[in-house]
Amino acid sequence: MKCLALASTLALLGPPALAQTTWYVDASAPGPGSGTLADPFPSISAAIAAPTTFSGDTVEVAAGIYLDSFDLSGKSIRIVGAPGPRPLIRGNGTDRYCTIESGEGPGTEIAHLEFAFGAGGSAGDFGGAARVVASSARFTDCVFRENRACEYGGAIHAINATLELVDCQFAENRSAYGGAVAVQSGTCFVAGCRFEGNSTDTAGTLCTADPRDGGALYAEISGAVIEDSEFIENAARYGGAIESTSPPTPLSVTRCDFTRNETILRGGAIHSDDALIADCQIRENSSGSSAAVYRDSGSVTLLRCVFEHNVATFAAAAHTCVIEDSIFRGNLVTQTGTSAAPGAVTASTLRRCIGVGNRSLRGPGFAGTSTLEQCTIVGNTGFGDHTAVRDGQLDSSIVWGNVASLALGPIKGVDGTLVTSSLVEGDPNSIAGPPLFFDRDGGDFRLLPGSPAIDAANPSLPLDPDGSPADLGALPFDPDARVDAATYCVAKETSGGCTPRASLLGLVSTTAPLAQFRVDGVPAGTPVLLIASNEAAAMNGFFGGTLCVGDPIVRGDVQFALPASGCGDAAVFDVDASLLGQIGSQPGDLVFLQAWFRDVAQPDGTGVGLSDAVVATVQN
Repeated sequence: MKCLALASTLALLGPPALAQTTWYVDASAPGPGSGTLADPFPSISAAIAAPTTFSGDTVEVAAGIYLDSFDLSGKSIRIVGAPGPRPLIRGNGTDRYCTIESGEGPGTEIAHLEFAFGAGGSAGDFGGAARVVASSARFTDCVFRENRACEYGGAIHAINATLELVDCQFAENRSAYGGAVAVQSGTCFVAGCRFEGNSTDTAGTLCTADPRDGGALYAEISGAVIEDSEFIENAARYGGAIESTSPPTPLSVTRCDFTRNETILRGGAIHSDDALIADCQIRENSSGSSAAVYRDSGSVTLLRCVFEHNVATFAAAAHTCVIEDSIFRGNLVTQTGTSAAPGAVTASTLRRCIGVGNRSLRGPGFAGTSTLEQCTIVGNTGFGDHTAVRDGQLDSSIVWGNVASLALGPIKGVDGTLVTSSLVEGDPNSIAGPPLFFDRDGGDFRLLPGSPAIDAANPSLPLDPDGSPADLGALPFDPDARVDAATYCVAKETSGGCTPRASLLGLVSTTAPLAQFRVDGVPAGTPVLLIASNEAAAMNGFFGGTLCVGDPIVRGDVQFALPASGCGDAAVFDVDASLLGQIGSQPGDLVFLQAWFRDVAQPDGTGVGLSDAVVATVQN
């Protein structure tokens, strides 16, 4: 009776679970093989087909070249290259090598293999190297190169699937949609991957499709999360690197680099519907039409990104996005038609962003029809009489030192823009400048003590980190930041073609050894006057230049310029306790210094030259 009861209990428990097993494959094995290390299978397909191989097993593949195509046939297994060089899976340019479309579940993984010259199966339309349908698959540490498919996924096509790509490389794959990877109606997770030289141009193959979208990755009605990956020199019609359309959840791109990707039309790096893009470097991408990042519909938000040296015919960096805490540097619009094309951004909302050195050949140098809040816009070049910002709204921002290529009158930083609580060069209704940056030429746009931008922002904005009223511009004033000396303002070019530059040697102090103010680039032997104040100014049109020190102005010594290396002569002045006393400066105060000199051959007829200026903190 006891034996009978035990038998019944065992029957209810079912058959014993099979232990996970590792099977071995070696292309040099004579076959057929039993899959042991001593007697390996000769091919991956043989290992999968073996009746002894079950879900949960591992197939370890020795280094070598495999002219093999394999279908996992519903087995959720791991296929892993042995330690050392990756095994190469390749063919004659007419086959797909890996098929996962029989409901394989989590735990299915392909790792440490290389796939080359795949061609998407008999029809050649989907997944040049691999296809995943209604299944789950993870590819880890794999290389996909020179694979192609006519329609979707030059290397991998996934539909109604869960796809993971980790630490993989994709190079020179081609397909009309998704030069490397295409995902439809599923999910895709990408981490630590590199996509380089992939394209939607299938010219020169048997394919007839025109170039389409997503040079590296195409996601259609699919949730895609992409982290810590590189996209380099990929090309497409839309979305040089990534195209995402109608995602069920926003495309998520974090800590990725996009470099030299190219599109025929829009989105040199990314063309997307809903998306969140954060902490990315977006550099040197080009668009035949518009923007490195282009929002097609929905909402695209960019956080803490850097856009540098992107090129387009309209808004080289971003179109119709919400952008926060980002930097735009050296982007270029090449359009020379009749419509105004902003150099970096259009139809977007920007908060706490910096725009420097951007340029448009037909429009404002930085932004058009956009809303800017607490932004710093410096040194951009617009076309005609457009300088930096046109046709938008500007709140609590700094717009300074921008130029217009054909401007006939005084420089004005904005055009057709509603300005609120901002410091805008050339706008008599804005807060008076200069803004006083730590080092404008060096790209340090932190505010110096005494800047008129401090505590001057719209009072409705949140307080600064130190609890004080909000400041103008992207970078709040840091009262603990020390400044010994910094240059500001704009020098007037001399009759000899030199730019007179001011500098300070040593610390300005009421007790320490003398500091010296030096100006280089002045006409030979000319008398030079040091002018000083405890206030800054930026009075344009002052004897054809800019007066950089404010009232009350103290006249210092006069020195005659002496020969120096470089363009023009130089003059040196002592900045001592006597001068500081005339200014009324105490330790902790700021002192502003500029050189004024004779330039009798000055073409504007004023006979006057002016350097830029130096601001320094008076020490004990």
